[in-house]
Amino acid sequence: MIELTKSSRVAYEALKERDKKLFMRLYHQIENDPQTLWKLYQAKKLPNIDNTYLLRVSEQLRAIVNVNENQIIILEVVKHDTLQRLFSSPKGSSKPA
Repeated sequence: MIELTKSSRVAYEALKERDKKLFMRLYHQIENDPQTLWKLYQAKKLPNIDNTYLLRVSEQLRAIVNVNENQIIILEVVKHDTLQRLFSSPKGSSKPA
């Protein structure tokens, strides 16, 4: 069973048509053959978050999913650039003391 969070639905609606098609390909892949999902979408386990993975949907599109026994929840759909901005520190900045 596949679920989308409210946030992932909103993000999906904001995508360009090309990205929507790529996302739907992911959705159908999960639905039809979830075992190939991990290699096909280069799944990476997110540290410190149980059963949660980052999937590469395209060069610029990522999906964050939570996987439990018979359920996959698409938590978020996000652009790769956005992830880079969120998780990389600006050059030259130092950590607070």
